[in-house]
Amino acid sequence: MGDDDGGDHMKDAGLGLPPGVKTRVFPSLELENGAVLRDVVCAYSTYGELSATRDNVVVVGHSLTSNSCVHEWWGEMLGDGAHFAMNTREDFVVCVNYLGSPYGTASPITMNPATPGRPYGADFPTPCTIRDNVRLQKMLLDAMGVAGVKLAIGGSMGCMLALEWGASYPSFVSELCLIAGCGRHSDWATGIGECERFAIMADGRWNGGEYDARDPPLGGLAAARMTAMLTYRSPAGADEKFGRRDASGTDAKGTRDATKNQATKPPAHPELGVASHSNENATTAKSLPFTAVESYLQYQGRKFTRRFDANCYVQLTYTLDSHDVSRGREGSYEDVMRGITQRSMVVGITSDVLYPFHLQREMVRTLPNSRMFAIDSVHGHDGFLLEIDGLNKAVRAFRDEGATTTTTTTGENLRGNAFADDANPDYDRDPLPPAPSYGAVNDGFVAALRSVCVEFDRDGFNRVLTSAAEKKPYAGDMGHHPRATPDVVVLPSSTEETAKIVRLCYERRVPVVTRGAGTGLEGGCVPYDGGLVLDTSLLKARSVTVSHWFPYDRVGVVNADP
Repeated sequence: MGDDDGGDHMKDAGLGLPPGVKTRVFPSLELENGAVLRDVVCAYSTYGELSATRDNVVVVGHSLTSNSCVHEWWGEMLGDGAHFAMNTREDFVVCVNYLGSPYGTASPITMNPATPGRPYGADFPTPCTIRDNVRLQKMLLDAMGVAGVKLAIGGSMGCMLALEWGASYPSFVSELCLIAGCGRHSDWATGIGECERFAIMADGRWNGGEYDARDPPLGGLAAARMTAMLTYRSPAGADEKFGRRDASGTDAKGTRDATKNQATKPPAHPELGVASHSNENATTAKSLPFTAVESYLQYQGRKFTRRFDANCYVQLTYTLDSHDVSRGREGSYEDVMRGITQRSMVVGITSDVLYPFHLQREMVRTLPNSRMFAIDSVHGHDGFLLEIDGLNKAVRAFRDEGATTTTTTTGENLRGNAFADDANPDYDRDPLPPAPSYGAVNDGFVAALRSVCVEFDRDGFNRVLTSAAEKKPYAGDMGHHPRATPDVVVLPSSTEETAKIVRLCYERRVPVVTRGAGTGLEGGCVPYDGGLVLDTSLLKARSVTVSHWFPYDRVGVVNADP
């Protein structure tokens, strides 16, 4: 890969406290697991000035392997000017490095007060949860004299931190921006993390975490990073970037760039202590194809070992696994999410395979004052780091709207989009067409549906089906591939009621199709994993009022034929 960083947003960062980052030491921090950290170092970066009212704070959560230097990885969203999502002329931006990270805050590589002169290593308490991190950050803000947080924002792991801020300190935090994350860590993501941990632990130098700092398990750490890099992108994005070329530029048909030598697969990686073949002169060692994607991943693995620590990586993946905003709180997950009432923007990436789009839809369905924004990108999970220009505009618009209005509409989309990525030459492609922007079927929408149905008869409440058992027979009615259960099913009792329901769907941008006959609605396939099904089986007779019929864009079509 040469000097190409291949997409690592941290570029030349090394271990330890980055230049310019501040620290504060707290006497102690009791973790959720009961362990008590002493002399807790907290590393953080700030941008802008704290206002006289001490409530202009924006808390930023960084991703798994980032540091607190927001300008290094979200520079396009941070600056002095009204066009920045985080305007340092008005905002006091604070980003705190996570517990367990190798970039300044207490972690396996910081000194253990119980063993002077020696780092914690494997003795660092596990896990330090997302909630533990929020509590430490609140201690820091309290020490600064902060009176309130205007916005908690973050992507990936930072999304989880921002959500936990909203749940833990509801009267302290005004708005949330939740990007490419989830309300609780999924089994899928936990499984990926376990594969990465196992790669590290399978390295012979791991030694239960008590490895020699001069000879750490670099091979295992590199393998973990290679796995992670695949989850940060998408299958289509990888195919588009690498095109089955070999590392020298030869494509799948054997057409080679004459300026480059034929690539041969390296039999060993001395820097990592890894040998793929015991005899580097063997014919089999030289005849294996060496593809561009293999070269990319190996480069990323080697590069990562120069800026990260194996124990820290294991610790941080356990932190991710701890995330469940409802854990230890009264009520179900849905109940806890509904109790997070801050005005919220939820951002999902359509090609994300690490935290797939349905997880963000789940959040916007249950957060009572939320809006959805879709990044339609081929880049996968890393879209929130690569599509920064479009993301900056969307977050700025969300914040400006909140500053100029006193009411919001639950569950609506902020806007649809397709982000261009001209600033990222590694991923040249034609811009995608705008993605349809769909509204959320959440509690507010369901309540509106029931209100319509109750207008027509007192039993109307029961004609809105929301339970999994009630909706299961309708799986596939929306034309999804693969089949997916709709968000809600309604059984209208008249064409007038049907027209009002469809009007509501139109206003809220919710896809709608029908089952049965008698409405004139024509259903069809929509690029949306959810939506509303109108079961018209209760319509025994049909009386049509012309004023009930009207065309709809992307939510179903009314057939005006008598």
